[in-house]
Amino acid sequence: MEIKFLRQDIHYSEFHVDKKVYWLHGGGGSWPLAEITPKWSEICEEFGKDFQINGFNYSRLFNYILMWSPPIIKSPGFGVILFYIGLLDKHITKDVQLYVKDIFPNTFIECAKLVCAKKKLKLTVIEEEYKISTKKKIFNQPLILASAIYLRLLTRYILGRYRRLKGVIPPHGAKTIALGNLRFSSKDETQNSVFGPLIKKEDIKLIRYERLSQMNNLNRFIKEFVNQKIAYIGDYYTLPHLINCLKDHKKLKLIWEKIRNTNETRNLFVYKGYCFYDVILPRLDFMFKSLSLISTDTRHIAKKISLLEDYKLLLLDHEENLLGKAFMLNDPTKKTLALSFELIYPGCSHGYHKSSRAQDKKSKFYRPTPNVKCVWGNYAKKTLINSCNYPKEIIKITGDPRFDFLFNEIYDNKKLAKKYGLSKKPKVMFASQNRSNLYHLLLEIASENPHFEFIFKPHPKENKQSVEDFFKNKLSNLVIVEPTAKLYEVISVSDYITSFGSSVAFEAMLMGKPVIILNFEKRIEQGLPLSRGGIEVTSAKQFKETLSKLKDKKYAKEASTKAKEFVKQLYTKNDGKATENVIKEMKKLLKTYKHK
Repeated sequence: MEIKFLRQDIHYSEFHVDKKVYWLHGGGGSWPLAEITPKWSEICEEFGKDFQINGFNYSRLFNYILMWSPPIIKSPGFGVILFYIGLLDKHITKDVQLYVKDIFPNTFIECAKLVCAKKKLKLTVIEEEYKISTKKKIFNQPLILASAIYLRLLTRYILGRYRRLKGVIPPHGAKTIALGNLRFSSKDETQNSVFGPLIKKEDIKLIRYERLSQMNNLNRFIKEFVNQKIAYIGDYYTLPHLINCLKDHKKLKLIWEKIRNTNETRNLFVYKGYCFYDVILPRLDFMFKSLSLISTDTRHIAKKISLLEDYKLLLLDHEENLLGKAFMLNDPTKKTLALSFELIYPGCSHGYHKSSRAQDKKSKFYRPTPNVKCVWGNYAKKTLINSCNYPKEIIKITGDPRFDFLFNEIYDNKKLAKKYGLSKKPKVMFASQNRSNLYHLLLEIASENPHFEFIFKPHPKENKQSVEDFFKNKLSNLVIVEPTAKLYEVISVSDYITSFGSSVAFEAMLMGKPVIILNFEKRIEQGLPLSRGGIEVTSAKQFKETLSKLKDKKYAKEASTKAKEFVKQLYTKNDGKATENVIKEMKKLLKTYKHK
């Protein structure tokens, strides 16, 4: 059998099996994440036996950097490797002739070797090609990457010193704090995408931070927010903090060197009967030589903030927030309330399985959960209990504060059309997921449907200039809005929304819009069946046919009704009172707080 694996970037790849083509997207492709997370959970738990420093369980801060597969590093993370194994195990049934084009050298071939060896089949590699960027060549050196991360920590420290000199650091001692990722920030934080509605009504100290793995939000902070008197994570940095980070980083490396070659460690890395330890070993080595510096910084800065603020209640966008986990581990006596910014389904970011030993506070395997987890509805609650083993008593159905205004807001679409420079044609919004292959699809569809106007909303991480360069002089019925354009305005002014199944699809359904779900790779539903609320299409031809059908008012109304009915299943409390519901839970937690 002939297999071709063609990966253009971290977001998009193709998998050919004897001329049958599967389109895959994301680092995990179409392989059900719900099958991967139990193994991931087990490994992180077992690491808890060894990676304890001064009573702090560092293994709980490895999840992100172990799963993460940045394109600047040659050795991919846990998700990519298990995806490759699962995909190959499912499809390989005969001797294989393999063609590979990837951004991770040798990984796919090594996974194919494992599968073929177990099935006693012959593997012949016909062709292999790897896209190695200049950044990857530079940052694939552990010392260089560790230095780059440390430089980012120094940047935070310098920004904090600058803000102190400017007199814009707010006083310490907040009763309630919220960790605010800069991607959700606004100059007026009552407009914050996550905590805005709560900040409007309650006394909450927002502490802004940016992920160390990204530059765009740091640049945004320097340009827009550095002189605002709103707390920033760099305000808490000191030289002793930077030294402590390096000390713990060195200790983690020593622990890893001690357990690296043991059978106990090797035997942890078995998935579907395949021992993939040798495949992931380069990544583990890389992690402890460089990336674990992110973990040591996260642990120590959380401890520093906790001591200075002496807060009672911590608010998180969700409980898998890396910085939030460090807060919960540092001081379990503090109260924590986690919202649900992301969609919840089996295999999602909440999909870490909370075993009984992970819930035992006296156990070395302990993994903290928030005191209250606020969810949108019964679907999310059942998922967390049945698929992730969450304690039933901590889950509260409140709705999401950021959606409250949608039940009361009335948009003036004529003004919005003028604001975004739109025509009178029926409008189709494309919600990008930072996927370059989407450009070719949009070009094909838009050029063959000139009676529709297409609005391209770039992903917040996407470079608008690269989008404009691709479409330059190619389409007259395409409008490209800013990545920072207000999402709900763009949804409101559009007649139809197109998505690959992201949260944008649900938000559009919440607003009563017909949604077209693109599922060209014919991926298996991962627990959140968005296609039940939208119109699923599996080819460009079917997409064009659907656009034609939507010109029929009856068909369009049926699609809108279908979306509203689906929303009722997912979003139980759609009365516009989620903010009030969350505030009630906050006040209950504050009443039960007991100072150490």
